[in-house]
Amino acid sequence: METNGLLRQQIIKSLMAQYPEKGADAAISLWEQMSIRIISVVGEGGFNSLYMRSLFLARSTFPWLPPPRRLTTGSRC
Repeated sequence: METNGLLRQQIIKSLMAQYPEKGADAAISLWEQMSIRIISVVGEGGFNSLYMRSLFLARSTFPWLPPPRRLTTGSRC
């Protein structure tokens, strides 16, 4: 399983290196591209559920993240 984590980190670093913007701008751009693909598979409601669950799980490692909140239709993040 650790190999998957390392591969994932390498992919993320590679994708981030493709963007000359600062880290936050690159992350937002990648997030928007990813959200379009995920929504095409699971729909907007499924995407919102995945987003809220991801945020909930990430808060145990990064407690400064805001608590998950319900997303309204048409909004992302």
